[in-house]
Amino acid sequence: MFRGIIFGFKHAHERQIVHRDLKSENVLITRDSTPKLADFGIAGCRDMEGGLTRTGMVMGTPLYMSPEQATGKRADHRSDLYSAE
Repeated sequence: MFRGIIFGFKHAHERQIVHRDLKSENVLITRDSTPKLADFGIAGCRDMEGGLTRTGMVMGTPLYMSPEQATGKRADHRSDLYSAE
């Protein structure tokens, strides 16, 4: 299951997308037990200027946030991996 989630992140990160809100509720399981990442509502593009949020603004689910997200710093692919662990 974890490998499938990481594969989903790899796919998104290769396209410069950072999910920024991974939690169990945002992982859907198909009938063949394949995990799928869902709810990209606060996702951001690593190359976006300005983007959905600004530095200093906190968005996400506190119990799953990486330290940089919790303190309002810019999230990147490492933030998603932190939340996955």
